[in-house]
Amino acid sequence: AKWELGKKSYRVNHYIQEVRLGENYELAESENFIGTAGEMVAPEVKTYAGFTSPETQTATVTADGTLNITYRYLRNTHTLTEKFCDGREDKIQTMRYGSAIAGVSKAGYTFAGWYLDENYETAFTGTMPDQDLTLYAKWEAKKINYVVEHYQEKADGNGYVLKEREIKTADTDSTVTPEVTSYTGFTSPQVQTKK
Repeated sequence: AKWELGKKSYRVNHYIQEVRLGENYELAESENFIGTAGEMVAPEVKTYAGFTSPETQTATVTADGTLNITYRYLRNTHTLTEKFCDGREDKIQTMRYGSAIAGVSKAGYTFAGWYLDENYETAFTGTMPDQDLTLYAKWEAKKINYVVEHYQEKADGNGYVLKEREIKTADTDSTVTPEVTSYTGFTSPQVQTKK
């Protein structure tokens, strides 16, 4: 008597690394194949943009049809350089493909977004691409209040008294040159420029 091994199904699962935690994987694709029990099989790996494919596995098709082959695809990592464009050192870090890129903050300014160029012509609003990336932070100065005080010399020549106070507005870190107010009987001081 001649015994012939039967055809049996087996499954190949393709898992891609999650972007958030890195240690977890999510099912990207599942394939079912038919093979002969006892046969060695080496199913091909897939190619997913932004991921490194694992080595091809070789396994034996089981007589009970329980063979499951699992391929895990790692997210590619690249260097992200964040240029703050405000005197701070660049921030250089390794990021996984598809990772969110957070905004940054600076006292007295509003973060106006990341740009691909230092002239702020091409905005970047995506996630980490499958390549190294350099981003430039764009800042918009917030309006701040400043006070201009006008003093007059006392009649006895012994000190000064506050005559008038003005509240004005300017951009953070800007230079201001408020006007000098003229008062009858007094010599006006020189114009002052302050940052």
